[in-house]
Amino acid sequence: MTARQLIGTILIIIASTIILVMIIIAIIFVRWSKIPEPSPYTVKSTTYRTPSTRINELKRHWPRIKSPVQDTVYDIIITPHKMGPSVSEFTIGLKVDPKDIDNWLNDYSPYEGGDYNYIRDFEVISIPWQHISKPEYYYGSTGDHVIVFRKEGVILIHGID
Repeated sequence: MTARQLIGTILIIIASTIILVMIIIAIIFVRWSKIPEPSPYTVKSTTYRTPSTRINELKRHWPRIKSPVQDTVYDIIITPHKMGPSVSEFTIGLKVDPKDIDNWLNDYSPYEGGDYNYIRDFEVISIPWQHISKPEYYYGSTGDHVIVFRKEGVILIHGID
């Protein structure tokens, strides 16, 4: 076998390998594209009876806990994606010690234009704790809305991750 024949054989093997890899990639892509997008699902605090169970389940789906939580109510809609991370829309009510509230506000800025209509974002959850003090309004850089009832230790957070 001459050098020219050897080079020709090597080029044929390389070209065949490239074609085979392209066929395998095409098959995988076609099969993957036929897999439907997973359906969104909702995680609700009303599913769980005890505060500790609600809090532990919240930590699994929303790991932004900044201080001890006494109780929580939430509605988290999780939209999984087959080709990327899941997206969560969350509406969360937290009962915390009033002295811990500032720990929760490090990533937020006060919003002076807030009014009580801001609470419409929170209609999906039933807030079981008294919250009658003057609300403080905050927003986050990712668009989160936060309402704080400082005296009662109630924090309401709505946003998308």
